[in-house]
Amino acid sequence: MSVLTGHEGAVTSGAFNGDGTRVVTCSADKAARVWDASTGRQIAVLPGHEQAVAKAAFSPDGAVIVTMSKGKPPRVWNTADGQLIGILIGHEKDVSDFVFSQDGSRLATVSLEDQTARIWNLKTAKQVVVLKANAGYVTNAVFSHDGGRVVTSHWDGTVRIWDANTGATLLVLRGHEERVWEASFNANETRILTASLDRTARVWDATTGTAIVVLKGHAGSVWSARFSPDNEHVLSWSADSTARLWNASTGVEIGVLRTHGYDVVDAIFDRQGTRVATRNSDNTVRIWRVFKSTAELIDQAKVDVPRCLTPDEREKASLEREPPDWCVEQQKWPYHDESWTQWLADRNAGRNPKMPPIKMTIRNGM
Repeated sequence: MSVLTGHEGAVTSGAFNGDGTRVVTCSADKAARVWDASTGRQIAVLPGHEQAVAKAAFSPDGAVIVTMSKGKPPRVWNTADGQLIGILIGHEKDVSDFVFSQDGSRLATVSLEDQTARIWNLKTAKQVVVLKANAGYVTNAVFSHDGGRVVTSHWDGTVRIWDANTGATLLVLRGHEERVWEASFNANETRILTASLDRTARVWDATTGTAIVVLKGHAGSVWSARFSPDNEHVLSWSADSTARLWNASTGVEIGVLRTHGYDVVDAIFDRQGTRVATRNSDNTVRIWRVFKSTAELIDQAKVDVPRCLTPDEREKASLEREPPDWCVEQQKWPYHDESWTQWLADRNAGRNPKMPPIKMTIRNGM
């Protein structure tokens, strides 16, 4: 374990670089610091901020670090030597967030109050285009994976897709009845997912702007929504203290992840899309299993069930006395000994064997 010691104020956040060898932290002491993740050695101090540093992050290629403090424009730093590349001057009000293009060459900044998003060249720290729609506050901006498009969300209920090079509006997505908190592309950039104060999330065709499905069921504002890695599911979370899982193609609700009245602060899929983690206001993280089919759920239930019914219990339940194959194959009580394994082999070979007697050994926990 490494302990990063050096800040003179509360540490507000931190982030790793892409290969996990460096960490950047930001603090109320008006500085960000870069550390060796293995040794904890301080590599650089990024000074000059006039307020607490609220966010710091490495670009995806690791070449630069961007920092942001309240009331002042973001700063771009060279990761190699910690030198300031430039200050992103252009927004007329505070910058509320920033996001990198996937190749690390550009940055999109959002200012809620000046109602614009702006694209910047990170090598020069120069502004490329201004994205202004006269659509109220801008709540987020995200690049497409190739960096050619940017999607922005707005308080007037619209979502807009822009050419990231020219600033031209390519599409306007209309349908939400309240402000839209965020929008994002799916993995192959064919769909856009939006989350709104109108208690819905929506999936849109990224080429035509047509609404494909409305994910309706939350009882409060939908704060955020994400596609699963395979694009088959959508995960949303809301002011109603639930996260919900949806079929991304049909809009059918698959499951509700209830957190016993505590707010869901964040939720993510794992890389395989088979688990969901929710971070909650009770300071806990909950891990949930995602089953892609009923058959997959049944298979897991067979593994988890501690025992099977005896022949007499099966008969009372109006079932055939013979146990199903899986009870013997998985050696579930009371079919867990060698006599039942042999019985199943003989039966499958067509020998019509007699069922062995049940050995009523009591197991712990049964």
